[in-house]
Amino acid sequence: MIESRKSFTNTQHNEPLRSTIHVFFGMIIFEWLIIVVAAWMLSSKTIIFLIIFAALLPLELLCLNYLFKVLKSAHCIDAKGLLVQLSGYVRFHIPWQQIAGAVPCQNIELPPCDGLGRYFTIMESGLYCLGFRQDLLCISLKEEMTLSRRVKRNLRGLPFCTVYLNADERDSFLVAIDTHCHADDQRVSLANSGITDTRQDLKCLFANAQEENTDRREAMLELRDITFSYGGLPVVDCFNLSVMPGEIVAFLGPNGAGKSTTLNMITGLLKPQAGQVLLHGTDIWSKEGRQRRSQIGFVPEPSILYTRLTAKEHLHYIATLYDLPYQEGKEKINKLIALLEMEIWCDKLIHSYSQGMKRKVSLAISLLIEPKLLIIDELTNSFDAATIAKIEQIFFAYRQSGKSILFTGHVLPIAEKLADRVCIMNKGICVAYGALNDLKQQANMTGLEELYFSSTGENWEMPI
Repeated sequence: MIESRKSFTNTQHNEPLRSTIHVFFGMIIFEWLIIVVAAWMLSSKTIIFLIIFAALLPLELLCLNYLFKVLKSAHCIDAKGLLVQLSGYVRFHIPWQQIAGAVPCQNIELPPCDGLGRYFTIMESGLYCLGFRQDLLCISLKEEMTLSRRVKRNLRGLPFCTVYLNADERDSFLVAIDTHCHADDQRVSLANSGITDTRQDLKCLFANAQEENTDRREAMLELRDITFSYGGLPVVDCFNLSVMPGEIVAFLGPNGAGKSTTLNMITGLLKPQAGQVLLHGTDIWSKEGRQRRSQIGFVPEPSILYTRLTAKEHLHYIATLYDLPYQEGKEKINKLIALLEMEIWCDKLIHSYSQGMKRKVSLAISLLIEPKLLIIDELTNSFDAATIAKIEQIFFAYRQSGKSILFTGHVLPIAEKLADRVCIMNKGICVAYGALNDLKQQANMTGLEELYFSSTGENWEMPI
C-alpha cells in the first residue's frame, strides 16, 4: 500500500482550457485593479477606500483560487481508493475493492466535449471523465456504480461499470493503480512465471517457426576474405566466417577489433572493398542477393529509430514496408509488445524512451519479420536481466526452427552459455573460430574467458 497521497493532473495538455483560464486570470486581476484605483480616486476618506478594498479582496482571491483549482485538476490516489476529479466541478470516489484493473486505451469513440475541451458524461455503461483526449486510461469496475454528489444532476443515479479518464503522467498512474489492485496477483504471477511462460509466448509469436526445409549443409551466411579499410588503415583484413542454419554464433573481440564494421558489411550498410558476403550462397550485392537481404534482421547499437513515432506506430510502419497483411501484422505486434513488456510505453513517442526501451523496439522490429538470420550487435547493452532471459529463449526457439543467429557482446559468460560456435576477432582478423569445447581442448584452456584473453593477447589477471 502507498501510505502517502499521490496526485495526477489531467488537464496539463488541454490548451483551450489553459488559454481560457489564463485569460480569466488576467481579466480578474485587471478588473480588481481598476475598481481599486477608481475607489481611491472617488472616495473622500481613506477609511472608505479601505472598506471597499477589504470587501473586494476576498472575493477576488476566491475567484482566483477556483480558477487555480480548475487549472491544477488532478485525480488522487491514497490507501482508500481513487478520487476522480475534473476541473473542480466533478468529484467522486472509487474504493480499491471496486477496481478490477486499469489499462491504456486509444482510438475509442468519445462523446462531444464542452467548450473547454473536457468530457464528462455516461454513455453505454461507460463514464467519460476526461480533461483532454490523450493519455487515455480505461478503469474496469467489479460492480456497477452510480454517481450522487458533485456531478451534473442529469447523470446522478445512472449506472456505469467502466471509467474512462486521463492522466498526464499515465505510466506512473498505471503503476500506482496496479500496486494497489494487483499486488497479490503480481506476486503469484512472478512466482509462477519464468521459462515456461516465455516459451508459451514464443510458441504463439513464432507460429510459423516450424522446422524449415533448409539444407543444413549449406551455410546460411558465409564471409569470404572480406576486407575494409578506413583511410588506408585495414579494419577488417581478409576475414572469413560461416554461420550454418540452426546455429548460434558468438562474434567476440575487443573494442576496435572490427566487429561493427563486419556487421555493417553483412547487413549491406557497407560494401566490402574486397571479398564476398554470401547469404544462402548468393552475394548480397548481386541483384538476386539484394532481394534476399530482407531475410536478415539486424539490431544495431545504437538503435536507429524514428523517434517522433510511438513504438506501436513504428512497428506498424515496418509491417507495411514488408507487406505483412494488416491483421497478421497487428497480431504479431501485440504479441511482441506483450513479450517484451512494452505495454505501458508502446503509445508514447520513442524520443522519451530510455536506451533500454529503444533497444527493445529495435529487437521487436527485427523479430516482426521472422528473419532467417538474426544479428544483434552488443547483445547485453542496455537490456535488463528479464529481457536477457527472454532473448535466450528467443535464441533457442530460433535455433530449433532452423534459423541462425549471430551476436556480438562483451559479457563472456552469456556468450559461453548461448553459442554453438565462437569467433574471436582481433585487429581485423580471426584469431579463433570453432565449437567452444574444441577450442578449449586445442588451447588447453578451462573456459571462454581464459581462451578469449589468450587469443586477443590482453592481460586478464587482476593487477596486484
